[in-house]
Amino acid sequence: MRGLFWTLLLVLLALGSAALAALFRQDPGTVLIQFQGWQLETSLLFGLLAVGLFALALWLLLRLWFAPVRIARKLALQQQRRLEREGYLALQEGDWQRAEKFLSKAGKRNQIHYLAAARSAFLQQRDEQAQQYLALVDDSRRYRFSTDLARAEALVQQGRYAEAVDLLNQLRRKRPGHPQILKLLLEAHQQQGNYRAIQDISRTLRKRGILDAGQLEQIEKSLLTADLYAAESTEALQQAWHSLDRKQRQNPALLLAWAQKAIDFGLHEEAEKALKKAIDQHYDPQLIQAWGRLRGPHLSRIIQQAEQWLKDHPEDPDLLQALGRLCLSAQLWGKARDYLEAALARKPQPETWRLLGELAEAWHADDVALACYRNALLLEAGEPLRTLPPWPSQPPETSQESARLAHDQHGMPQLEANDEA
Repeated sequence: MRGLFWTLLLVLLALGSAALAALFRQDPGTVLIQFQGWQLETSLLFGLLAVGLFALALWLLLRLWFAPVRIARKLALQQQRRLEREGYLALQEGDWQRAEKFLSKAGKRNQIHYLAAARSAFLQQRDEQAQQYLALVDDSRRYRFSTDLARAEALVQQGRYAEAVDLLNQLRRKRPGHPQILKLLLEAHQQQGNYRAIQDISRTLRKRGILDAGQLEQIEKSLLTADLYAAESTEALQQAWHSLDRKQRQNPALLLAWAQKAIDFGLHEEAEKALKKAIDQHYDPQLIQAWGRLRGPHLSRIIQQAEQWLKDHPEDPDLLQALGRLCLSAQLWGKARDYLEAALARKPQPETWRLLGELAEAWHADDVALACYRNALLLEAGEPLRTLPPWPSQPPETSQESARLAHDQHGMPQLEANDEA
């Protein structure tokens, strides 16, 4: 396409030259120049050629005169582009020190690069230097919003969430839908546990398409879970629980949070009913662990229910651990040992070793207990475990309280009839 353009241009020039040659052949014209007694007469064609040659010579002279300035400017521009390219590439790669080095130099010609240099300094925990970069950008009112946003991001990174929220709210009044402001506000409020503010911001992000339905549901689940764990009384816990809709109360994470707090407040029967219904509908290891923390007068019934689940999940280490914990609480020493050792055989866990240590203490086997606690610590550290010393041949006698536990014809523990009443 470009070759065709130049071909047409040359053709037109040739035609134009031919037409002018024919015209000047008929009448070459005359140019007369007089100046202080000097007189110059020539043809029009030669005069035009002379003017063209003079203009060309003047243009070449000026180009030659300004060549050093032009070359210096071109080299400076190439250097600036190199600094920008290397700086932003280092920032993308996470090489904060190198990024700051190049971008701070690039900022001398264009202040906006000081923003990126400040970000690099903040990421190195060099707050004072970062503030100096931002101060250089602050000289231009055009970049004031950007520098304040950079300061807010740094405050969030430093854990100064209250200050960050104040600054971000000021920026939000200027640009209510700015996505980075909303994201930083969401993070700051999450760290502070400002649950209502989190709901407001997360829904705004959803409306603007910044968060999808799954992300919003995850945020709300975390929010509601934290709200349940934060309950400081039975009344506050029940109020938070009943404020949830039916679908939310069926969520395993929310149910687990409520059940654990209910157990902490001694609401064992309420927790038992909710956990049994949830586990029957959807077997979940975390719910099983919560079941193992149930206590109360109907402990034998709780154990029996767990043993019913064990028929369908005989290899589940969490269920075996929960049964070991329950039998330990019921002072069923032999069964507790069997369940805990079976859980360790399937999946060694520090908590299971700790429970076995508690059992060994109750068994009056202090050397075994010490070895169990040691193994719990070694397992957490990733170190090889130690072999346990031999257990005493007989478990200790049950206490008066545990003696009230009877057994059915299948050997399952159960409370005596008068206790159930």
